[in-house]
Amino acid sequence: MYIESVPNRNSPPAILPRESYRENGKVRKRTLCNLSDWPAAQVEGLRGVLKGGTVIAPDRDAFTVTRSLPHSHAALALGTARKTGLDHILGPDGNRCRDLVLAMIVARIIDPGSKLAAARALHPRPPPPAWGPSSAWARLTRTNSTPRSIGYANASPPSRRLSPNAT
Repeated sequence: MYIESVPNRNSPPAILPRESYRENGKVRKRTLCNLSDWPAAQVEGLRGVLKGGTVIAPDRDAFTVTRSLPHSHAALALGTARKTGLDHILGPDGNRCRDLVLAMIVARIIDPGSKLAAARALHPRPPPPAWGPSSAWARLTRTNSTPRSIGYANASPPSRRLSPNAT
């Protein structure tokens, strides 16, 4: 069984579910009904079911799992740290700094990386602009001290030239 779209000259195509069969050695097709008044999404859903697929209702969101990590490795690392008493060495219960340090240690055991990467994973935020209001140059210009008095040889911001030959 399949769905065929039969073009009409001055009207929309006819959507027909058909069944093929053999009669006296010849292939014949039988039209089961006319689905021209069905919405396109419903016709495509039926076409998918006839091809052996599954259809998800439009009111339910379809999703794709892109990454799924098991929970047991994190629980194992954290449980081992607690059994050895590392959490009590780092500080008292309820201390936020202790919890963050413990989380960084467990994160580096599970997925080795830099301390900065673990800290960014625990507190994600956009990076500050390279030469914006939060840069060292802006902090220096807000104070009474000058860059030359602090020890900077060049007091001007860096140039934005792309190459030595560009003007």
